[in-house]
Amino acid sequence: MHLLAGPSWHWPVSAGVLMLAAMPGVGAQHANAAGGVTFGGLSSQDRPIVVQVTPRRLRVSRVVWDWESKTCLLGPAGAPDTPLVKRASDRTGPQRFLISRLGRWGGRYTAGPFPASATGATETYSYKLTGRFLDRGTRMAGTVRVTYTETAATGAVIRTCRTGLITYDLRD
Repeated sequence: MHLLAGPSWHWPVSAGVLMLAAMPGVGAQHANAAGGVTFGGLSSQDRPIVVQVTPRRLRVSRVVWDWESKTCLLGPAGAPDTPLVKRASDRTGPQRFLISRLGRWGGRYTAGPFPASATGATETYSYKLTGRFLDRGTRMAGTVRVTYTETAATGAVIRTCRTGLITYDLRD
């Protein structure tokens, strides 16, 4: 059977798992060797999101997702209607969220500042994530919010962009 064949909800899960395995430095062997349960699907922005929890479901061990800013358009280098699109992964910051006895988890973290080599500006990303198990642990639903801040070399804020509330409903 083809990996992306099957019911309509299987293809986002398969695409998310493929995205996780294809990340630089994280081959399929590493992703599987860590064990755990992987939940995947699409966010409310129709972008892939993958959440992996430890085998005993006590901690979120990795989160990878794409997001698009609804309030930020690229500057002079992009067409005026080109939205800012980024991928966030466990390589950008510590994402080891504890899962409560009720199956809920959440937290915040900041990634950056990352320097832009050409301009001297920096980019900083602030993330807020929540999640909870549903259907006896076979589904996970939650929210993501991202704030992107671009700062000039002088320290002046060039722009701050927010995604707004992004929701997801994933299957294992």
